[in-house]
Amino acid sequence: MIRNERGFSLVELMITMVVFVLVIVAASQIFTGLLTQFKQQSTIAESNIEGVVGLDILRRDLAHAGFGLPWVMNGAIYNEAVTDTIGETPWVDRNLSDGPPGSSINRGCTCASTSTVCPSCSGTTCSSCTENNAGYNAPAAFRSLNNMGISASTGTSYIPNTTADVLAIKSTNVAMNDASQKWSFIANRGAWSTILRWGTMDQPNNGDFITVIDPSPSAATNSQRQLSTTAGFYTTFGDTIANGPALNSNNTFVIYDLGTNAPRMPFNRADYYVKRPASGMPSRCAPNTGILYKATINNTVGLATSGYHTEMPLLDCVADFQVDYMLDTDGDGTVDTPFVDDISNLPAAQVRAEVKEVRVYIVSQEGRKDLNYDFSNGGTRTALSTTEVYGTQSNGRTFVDLKNMIGNPAYKYYRWKLYTLIVKPMNLQ
Repeated sequence: MIRNERGFSLVELMITMVVFVLVIVAASQIFTGLLTQFKQQSTIAESNIEGVVGLDILRRDLAHAGFGLPWVMNGAIYNEAVTDTIGETPWVDRNLSDGPPGSSINRGCTCASTSTVCPSCSGTTCSSCTENNAGYNAPAAFRSLNNMGISASTGTSYIPNTTADVLAIKSTNVAMNDASQKWSFIANRGAWSTILRWGTMDQPNNGDFITVIDPSPSAATNSQRQLSTTAGFYTTFGDTIANGPALNSNNTFVIYDLGTNAPRMPFNRADYYVKRPASGMPSRCAPNTGILYKATINNTVGLATSGYHTEMPLLDCVADFQVDYMLDTDGDGTVDTPFVDDISNLPAAQVRAEVKEVRVYIVSQEGRKDLNYDFSNGGTRTALSTTEVYGTQSNGRTFVDLKNMIGNPAYKYYRWKLYTLIVKPMNLQ
């Protein structure tokens, strides 16, 4: 029996190996592409989840701005933020305060040569103490600073660009603790008063520090929501409450919980800003972007950090943060002065009466760097001018210049997204 024992020739073997290598290379390229897309899509999904969660916190705080704020201080003195000496923020934090002693900020106090001394003018005499002669230092629900970005390092941090705003929101429930969500009523019925109680989950705990506010209009000040005492702005919660409604008055006062420690102000305050930390910045973020933070002011007296920030990161890889206010200046209930970006000089009463809507714009990176993507030639942008300025709006507002800030061509390899929050505050009136 004759057998054919001839094998493969060297040429045939080489051809087979080349074909096999080409197949492996093609398969590996497909796998690498799929892996890259998987990482990109995973990062985009992560960015979107961050945006949903973080921006919902901001939306809630915008809607609740003004909750529990006293409109008339009745002479009570308080302190908000101090100038931060530990390098958290390059701007002056007390510039967002409402004129407590020691602050250079003075809103709503007209100084003149009279016999009336107004503490918010740092001891000088005033023709009036603002807001019906009793509301000096009354807190405004919103304060903001424009274009606070700097490019150079300051202390342990720096702001990533030259356009980002800083927003301060004031209310009792913007703090990140359980006490800030608690409140109650104390009602007088003839010769006795009672505290409305519905369970420990919602009402202040015994011993908590509270502020008590009389919501009824005052004939002396022609204003509502005044502090119930001239001695101070807080008391303690218990079976009986000092500074409650007078016997036989049939009045009902509102109680707001300020926490378990003696507070420095009769409300809480949260600042929103973009900052690039000295360490801990995600490596996937584009150059010169930062992190959007919610930072609550430490509202406890006596501590070394009293009046400083406690930061919580909300959104990574942020390039810009802008705030606009929609105002009703003639009192007819409709917006007549839209897209106002500076209300720093408005007294608290005017902020309450005129602010009808707040718009926040955030430009942030979506996903990670992608060398196969060209932002300048399409992509997910809302609008892009020839100078690569992101998001030109109908009101003329422009945002960060990505080409100059991130660098060219580096900015092209990132997907940029514009978040827009439009919120009507529910607790100003």
